[in-house]
Amino acid sequence: MMPIQRLIFAVSLCATACVDTNVEVTQTEQDVVLPGYERVEVETVLDPMSSKQLLVECPKGKQVFGAGWEGLDNTRAFMHAIATYSAPSYDGRSWLLNARNVSSWSPTWRLHVQVVCVTSPSSYEIVTTDSLSGQVEVACPPDKVTTGGGFGLLDTTGAILDGETTYFEPGWDGRTWLINGRGYGSAKLRGFAVCVGNTQLPGYQVVTATSPLDPVSYKQLIVSCPPPAVAAGAGWGVLDATGAIYGGSGLRHAWWGSGGWLTNGWNNVAGDWKLQVRLLCVQ
Repeated sequence: MMPIQRLIFAVSLCATACVDTNVEVTQTEQDVVLPGYERVEVETVLDPMSSKQLLVECPKGKQVFGAGWEGLDNTRAFMHAIATYSAPSYDGRSWLLNARNVSSWSPTWRLHVQVVCVTSPSSYEIVTTDSLSGQVEVACPPDKVTTGGGFGLLDTTGAILDGETTYFEPGWDGRTWLINGRGYGSAKLRGFAVCVGNTQLPGYQVVTATSPLDPVSYKQLIVSCPPPAVAAGAGWGVLDATGAIYGGSGLRHAWWGSGGWLTNGWNNVAGDWKLQVRLLCVQ
């Protein structure tokens, strides 16, 4: 089955000022076993506003599995941006993502967000865990695995703060999600995991890839699911020679084609390091 492209209307929110609410959404249906699998893509207008926000909604009867994002310049080339909040709604019907432009060469940009939506599985649930330590691990129930993860830095009232992850990756078996975030006093780090029953995810697998170990500060990894599997979500981490977690930044974390993922990472600590990406694949 050839991919089906169609355009609909969506609403773009904004972090510090209003932006054009007429944003383009592309929905692509893939020839996969998973019922109703489609990727919804939304982007803001092109302007110099440093912080942007997008709310992406799934079509009726569907829930989010995972999300990706990227910052694009006026030529649609990717540029340096970081996600400051990325999480599903409590009912899994939508995904909210905040991002900030950290590029030194492209003050004008657009935020592009991608979300996978599927026909609502009966075992679907969003699991959240809070921590004041700057690190949180979210675990799915024993009979479930994760298809995507999210994070948020919240104040004592639950309001969203400007946060950032320095490590954001599911476990090797897809049952947990470990998140390190930059601490801000009494702010709490909340981790999110989308969890679905094993029996409702035929062909589920976790694909792990790492870059070479060297001191180059900026790295890129493209990871693919084995056909006919497609990507549901992914995570990233910056590691030292022993596999221990370094402090890093994800500067782009988005789908690459239908079955792959592209992540750009930055090492915040001097020395040899490697970028690791874990891709969650379904079919």
